[in-house]
Formats: sequence, structure tokens, C-alpha cells
Amino acid sequence: MLNFLKGLDTFRLLISLYLVFSLVKQFFSNFPILIFVLWLLPLIIIAYISLRHPTKKFFQSIGFIFLIYFMFDSVTVFGVQNVNIEEIIEVTFLITLFINSVLVAANIQQKR
Repeated sequence: MLNFLKGLDTFRLLISLYLVFSLVKQFFSNFPILIFVLWLLPLIIIAYISLRHPTKKFFQSIGFIFLIYFMFDSVTVFGVQNVNIEEIIEVTFLITLFINSVLVAANIQQKR
């Protein structure tokens, strides 16, 4: 199972699915559009850089960005009584993206 998570293509698939999931979630919620765009802008930049210039240092850095996203989302899952399934799916995406970015950083071949 961990071999599946080590691939750069897996990261690209997961980040794309997370972006689509966030757009669908936004469609069904009444969250302000401006804050939603500011929330997704770093993820769109991460997806673009992972396509154009994937480096070891980049994947090490975005692990921390996913931890920050996890910190904000974990409050909505672990801090309330009635949890929506969408919030659990979102936290699961973030945990998987974090693990994947760390594994990709460990396995990517650095250009010399």
C-alpha cells in the first residue's frame, strides 16, 4: 500500500481530487467566495508547481503547508458534536496528501 503513496502521479491525482472535492463542497455550502478562493489559491499553486518543477525541497515544504490546512480543518472535525461527513473526508484527504508529500520527497531523485 505504501508503494502506491510514494508516486508523484499519486500526489497529482490526490491534489486534483481534493481541489474538485473542495469545489463541490463550496457549491453546496454558503461559504464566502473570497475566503474560499484565498483558501484554494495555495493549493492551485502547489498543483501547478508539482506539474512543472517537482523537487525534493518543494515536497518537503508542502508537507508543512498540509499540516497547517489540517490544523484548521481538525477544529471542525474534532471540536464539535455534530460532524459532517464532508469534514471527515476533507481531513482524510489532508492526511493522505501530507503522507504522500513526505514519501514523494523521500523517493524523488534530485537533479545534480
